[in-house]
Amino acid sequence: MHSDTEQLGGQQPEDVIPVDLLLRRRPGTYSIERVFQIVADALPATIQTRWLQVPAGPWRLPDIVRNLLWCLRHCGRLVHVTGDVHYCVLALPGRRVVLTVHDLLMLTQLHGWRRRVVQKLWFDWPLRRCDIVTCISEQTKRELLALGCVRPDKIVVIPDPLSQDFVFCEKPFCSTRPRILHFNVTANKNLLRSIDALAGLPCQLRIIGQLNDEQRARLAARRIDYSNAWNLSDRDIIAEYQQCDLLLFPSLSEGFGMPIIEAQATGRPVVTSNRQPMPDTAGAAAAALVDPDNPTAIRAAIDRVIGDDDYRRRLVAAGRKNAARFAAAAIARRYSDIYRQLQAP
Repeated sequence: MHSDTEQLGGQQPEDVIPVDLLLRRRPGTYSIERVFQIVADALPATIQTRWLQVPAGPWRLPDIVRNLLWCLRHCGRLVHVTGDVHYCVLALPGRRVVLTVHDLLMLTQLHGWRRRVVQKLWFDWPLRRCDIVTCISEQTKRELLALGCVRPDKIVVIPDPLSQDFVFCEKPFCSTRPRILHFNVTANKNLLRSIDALAGLPCQLRIIGQLNDEQRARLAARRIDYSNAWNLSDRDIIAEYQQCDLLLFPSLSEGFGMPIIEAQATGRPVVTSNRQPMPDTAGAAAAALVDPDNPTAIRAAIDRVIGDDDYRRRLVAAGRKNAARFAAAAIARRYSDIYRQLQAP
């Protein structure tokens, strides 16, 4: 990717603000990259972005050192660390730095000395050194404040933007055999309880993400009719929403919950967790909220969406209204304001 600054030969008018968007290197995952491509595309012309990708993966000590040295040499005056490589802030003395924190899931998966080291490198030290921290949800902000490593006045909550490619697509609801879409198969996505909830229900479960042996065994044991796909393009993902009848997203933990608003914008009813940040993302009365630990509760919500036409129509209408809150232009404007604030003398 090339920036407008590069196309102008490195020269900018005085009112143009150059911003380096610093990306992780993690082959096969693109969520952060998609989010900030949407933001960059919606920024005003006076904000000129340059995409920088660190040369090594984020976790091994030699890779961390390599990324730090690379940032020291290549980053400009105003840098936005877009996520996952928070420690790169430590290599940016004298720069104005924005750091986006998407979630704290990595800390919940670690214990003992590993957790202490990761907390220092990814949270304690970088959050103290950067100028502004953006979080994608109030839940992430609460979790950061609980760590005690950043002042509240330093944090700005800016949700993820919705791509303009997600538009309403009318589809007759198939109540006799609905196509139920389930995004991702990692432990926090709660697929096993979703499978238990669907046992005996005439439906087709569409799972996005590469299944493991335990998940395939549970699908077979519950006799679930399912299909599976992964490594989808953006166009393929949009088609998955258009072809489904409802989104099942009973996640145990999220930084934001992007599939919720993508489904709502497409015009699909959503069943998701009554656990933050999902209710904040989904909006009041715009999704069926359930206890994600309870397959019976998940099943009851699905049954109501399938069997109650009026309820389903209300969810769809409220969901479309809720998704409009996350328009890319409004989100980009908030980042633009931050860049201008940091550019000021």
